[in-house]
Amino acid sequence: MTQDLHAFLDTLERETPGEILHIREPVSIEYTITAYVQALARLNRTPLLYFHKVMGYDLPVITNLFGTKRRIALALSLQLDDFDNAWLQRTEHLIPPVVVTGGPVKDIVSVGQDVHLDALPLLRHFQEDADRYITSGVIVAKDPDTGRRNLSFHRLQFAGPRRLRTSLHSRGHLWNFYRRSAAAGRDLPATIIVGAHPAVLLAAAVRASATTDEYDIAGALLRQPVKLVKAETVDVEVPAYAEIVIEGKILAGVKESEGPFGEYTGYVSGRSTNNVFEVDCITRHKDAIFQDITPGRSAEHIILSGVSRSPAMFAETKRNFPNVRSLRYPLWGCHFVCLVSMKKEKEGEPQQVMLFLLGLDHYIKVVAAFDEDIDIYDDQEVLWALTTRTRVDRDVKILSNLLTNALEPTAENLLTGKALIDATMPLDSDLKVCTIPDEVRRSVQRRLGCE
Repeated sequence: MTQDLHAFLDTLERETPGEILHIREPVSIEYTITAYVQALARLNRTPLLYFHKVMGYDLPVITNLFGTKRRIALALSLQLDDFDNAWLQRTEHLIPPVVVTGGPVKDIVSVGQDVHLDALPLLRHFQEDADRYITSGVIVAKDPDTGRRNLSFHRLQFAGPRRLRTSLHSRGHLWNFYRRSAAAGRDLPATIIVGAHPAVLLAAAVRASATTDEYDIAGALLRQPVKLVKAETVDVEVPAYAEIVIEGKILAGVKESEGPFGEYTGYVSGRSTNNVFEVDCITRHKDAIFQDITPGRSAEHIILSGVSRSPAMFAETKRNFPNVRSLRYPLWGCHFVCLVSMKKEKEGEPQQVMLFLLGLDHYIKVVAAFDEDIDIYDDQEVLWALTTRTRVDRDVKILSNLLTNALEPTAENLLTGKALIDATMPLDSDLKVCTIPDEVRRSVQRRLGCE
């Protein structure tokens, strides 16, 4: 499998016509690209967008690569209808990276005073954003004590030719690395990957353990070791086939106001750790493509950050409750809604499953359980079951002051209310669903071409 974004785009174009929409007229770095994504989404269209001419810049911009799970499956050579199982099978066998001597990311090297971030087409996505942002930036850093690498996404605000402001509000592994470095009075060396094969970005979005190198996950997804090269100015390795790499350090003890920024909730967030990344070097492919990830409540933002969550959550839930059939985080739920389908065998069992899910994932704000005959991937069926199978005074449980994510809009001191909704029918119910014989249904579907 290729590790080159260019080769992946060529394959996508050749094998799945229509997956890429080419925009050849000049566009502005302010708002226009986000407006394209939103306008197409309202038409239920989710192509990868390729902007060939960005006014004032030499580099093209792509966005919405992760706008559909189907496109992710294509990037990893997985079958969409077996995506979750295939993802789990691959990531059970991690493949460490290999360090090579060179690659396209070293085609052009700019160091010191030759570094100019404003030569890159950083975009302003929403009127409320504090400035232009890199939204696809994967920060790579090493544990200051063990040297273990970590890859993670963080928003990056333009603050000058050699300066970015960022938020480590996830309080994840990078935050831990930074705190220990800063406590010792040392800056944290790091690099920022802007554009790479989808497997690298998908691995960076995984909630991995503290002992896992996300390059190993990327290798598992690719079924081959990720080829890395050493950075020019810091002791960090980066993908040899990356588009652009920004090298530098997160400054110890330096704080500058970052944000606000349009987050995945669809709301503007000013919450930030206000960290500063000082740039020392930029390396890039000679035909570099600037990759953007549409922020805000976009399909791309939510799918990318949640695509690994569903397989892991389903596997863990199924292990404890074998009668669970499927699990879904719907796009409209912004990571805060989880739907689960199950074959109920005892009254009270749905509540057990839902409480278990709340304990596994503190993002979940509303969890709803459905009978196995409900297709939880069909919103019409979900709403029908919620309406006709839920007695709200009995089947909806409200829990107060539970831990949530920092960006959850109703959170107060990281606490919010949560709801359990049991949309399963009582075991002794005599209600019968209207049905059509399978052979008749399949015959009509064949005639209509919609099997």
